Amino acid sequence: MIRQLQSLPRGPRMLIFFLMFGGIFLALAGGTVLLILLSVNSVPRQTAQALAEGAAVAEYATLADNDAYPSTVAVGPDGTVYTASYRTGTVWAVDADGATREIPNSRERFESVTGLAVRPDGDLLAIAFTGGDNGSWAVWRATPAGEISLFGTVDDAQGFVSPFDIALDNTGAVYVVDRSRADVWRWDADGGNPELWWSLLTAPQSIVRLPDEPVPTFAARPAPTGLAFDPIHNAMLVTDPDLNTIVRVPLSRGASELLYYYDPTLDSQAFPPGFDGIAMLTDNQIVVTALDQKGLVLFRGGAPYVGSPPSYIAGNFRGPSDVAVLPDGRVVVANFDSLALAQPGVSPQLPFGLDVVTLP
Repeated sequence: MIRQLQSLPRGPRMLIFFLMFGGIFLALAGGTVLLILLSVNSVPRQTAQALAEGAAVAEYATLADNDAYPSTVAVGPDGTVYTASYRTGTVWAVDADGATREIPNSRERFESVTGLAVRPDGDLLAIAFTGGDNGSWAVWRATPAGEISLFGTVDDAQGFVSPFDIALDNTGAVYVVDRSRADVWRWDADGGNPELWWSLLTAPQSIVRLPDEPVPTFAARPAPTGLAFDPIHNAMLVTDPDLNTIVRVPLSRGASELLYYYDPTLDSQAFPPGFDGIAMLTDNQIVVTALDQKGLVLFRGGAPYVGSPPSYIAGNFRGPSDVAVLPDGRVVVANFDSLALAQPGVSPQLPFGLDVVTLP
């Protein structure tokens, strides 16, 4: 065979050589990728752990679906916990004993859900995508019995692009943050009077103030994702995982306050937290998920937390994308586990579920 190859003209010999070399290279590359995927997928299921004295972490509930990907969590007035699937749009209710039931019609009506909030009357508000390839995002209202109706849309030329979180103020008005648009929209409690309520499209330092400190300069484009109502200051709290900031925006839309920004020059490890989900506690404390570090951060008191690295009270979550507060003061964390969505061949660490954290 070698003599036959040698007898061929130079062009065919070169082609055969490159084909052989390319085949060997692809086989080695494919084997390497396979070994990496086998290594990643053989990692035992991560279990969240307490990192601060007095804190405790336990599994609150598991979801039966292998494609649940719970991106959001909310708590009703009666303590019922709600979560929903980013992948399928299914919405679940979790009782105090951890028993899970599916909200009727949610699986059939929604294709993806990124945010949930519970109205004072017990109905749900969901940021959901519907309509297939030509579909769109909107805010929907759902009763626990599964009656679903449209609540609100953004009807300008752009519409919702990447809505991420939803919150209600003390009047029942509804707020939704859109990551791609870098803004917050507002509706009255009945779904009327939609308006662009707050925007980060301008430079962040021009619309936030930092008391008694120089205003930091941000290189990244704003991309807010987390939203929570602060009843103590009558304001909305907004997180941005790209800027690593927490901003307090008064409902009056007066001067906003930069509560926290991550300054890597003050962190010898330089591990940005990637703040995402946020909730306000009744004692003026703020709890925030650090998606990039798989952790949960507790900020105490009302003063700004400027620059210093955050202190984690719990860690090793499987993608902590959202957090909500139970009536007894514990917090529920959603394990989004979105790595399997972003990287082909990577499997989620089943079962999907929610964790509960007892704060120190």
